[in-house]
Amino acid sequence: MQTEHAIREIIKCANFCAIKHKDQRRKDVEKTPYINHPIGVANILTEEAGITDLDVIMAALLHDTVEDTNTTLQEIEAVFGSKVRSIVGEVTDDKNLSALVRNSCNTSCRLIMRSHRPMKQKLVEISG
Repeated sequence: MQTEHAIREIIKCANFCAIKHKDQRRKDVEKTPYINHPIGVANILTEEAGITDLDVIMAALLHDTVEDTNTTLQEIEAVFGSKVRSIVGEVTDDKNLSALVRNSCNTSCRLIMRSHRPMKQKLVEISG
């Protein structure tokens, strides 16, 4: 059944993210576990934007793994498929840009710079 498959894939993806981000903390006052952020992004997409596309939800969970862990896009593709890899790749910060440029470029700026991207990638970017 499709629903059972989707549930398994989302749980597998959330577990993957939890393992990858296990030692990371947010920079907030409470130093909350970092995993709360990608879960929150996925929640915004499903609850507020009504997104039910499995690839988009998994990409939302995975959106910071390449930037913030030792995860590669090749690993994401091997585990979650080429569609998820593509979305994650599009919302991953370009490490060739200086940290100053990456940090000063807000979500709106990034959306304008990447306006050629499909809507799935834009949804993950907006929510993150």
